[in-house]
Amino acid sequence: MNHNEPYSDQYLKEILQSVKTIAMVGASPDKTKFSYGVLRVLHETGYDMIPVNPKPEITEIRNLKVYPNLAAIDRPVDMVEVFRKPEDLYGVAQEAIAIGAKVLWGQIGVINHFPKESIEMFELSKKDSSWSLTWRGCINVPNEYYFNDIGLKKDGSFYASHMYKRDITFSEWLMVTIFKSNSGHVVLWEGDEFKKIPNTDGSGPNGITLDEVENLLYISYNQGDQIVIFDLSENIKVKSYFVQSPDNIHLESNSAWITSLDFQPNDIGDCDKRISCSLPFSVHELDRNSLELKNKYSFSKTVFGLPTVAVPVNEKIYMGSFHSDRIGYFIKE
Repeated sequence: MNHNEPYSDQYLKEILQSVKTIAMVGASPDKTKFSYGVLRVLHETGYDMIPVNPKPEITEIRNLKVYPNLAAIDRPVDMVEVFRKPEDLYGVAQEAIAIGAKVLWGQIGVINHFPKESIEMFELSKKDSSWSLTWRGCINVPNEYYFNDIGLKKDGSFYASHMYKRDITFSEWLMVTIFKSNSGHVVLWEGDEFKKIPNTDGSGPNGITLDEVENLLYISYNQGDQIVIFDLSENIKVKSYFVQSPDNIHLESNSAWITSLDFQPNDIGDCDKRISCSLPFSVHELDRNSLELKNKYSFSKTVFGLPTVAVPVNEKIYMGSFHSDRIGYFIKE
């Protein structure tokens, strides 16, 4: 069976007919959560449902006893259904194997290839007015790499930013941040192996964007505090723009959009206590060819912070974040 393709209705029906006892890892008492709705439907259908949630204050869901983990369950389990983050899936799979479960059922798009880092490949397609995303496979990443972003070519090959060694310690990371020392580079994958691109070494290579028409690569050096345009024909940096902690780069028409963090690295510690972090940040609109500043938008004390990317859509600029529960936007003046 090709697990990269959508499963047939008949195959899923056979699974559901073969199991009776289902343990749901990540079950929630919150009626607005999708996991609660699935638990309710399966329970009402007649399955022996076993909610699993490690929080000690959650003892029952729909009058069903809640267990802290799979190992604590006191009866055989046929299937383990998982409502957890992709990075948790490997550990849950190991626990499911340990208790003898026959089926592990994850959610659509939740895939984990731990302990190997990998680059996931998806196909985006549209039928009528509906979009679908289909997982097509993954590329295992050698242990020496710690990738952040990729720039995809039309032939399927791609460039990837290697930020620093995977086992970097906090003290080593801090030294890179303070002294702006080289910690990584850009590599090219063409179907067989990763090859280093000469002269791309820098401090914390982060977001990269490929202009395949001009054969240029836009590279963000997050800890090096600069954006560069790299000529792939000559393997040289031809333009640069200095800005504090730049992240991803978005090319739109004649502009290059980037975000920057306007605070010191040790300030971020306060954000661990809350979901949305309101530390100061800026969005920069640069000339795509010269990297000269066209517009700068600065923010502080907002409900949104720590942005990673800025994408213009008509008069609005939408922003993603690595430490928030929302997408932000502002109106371009």
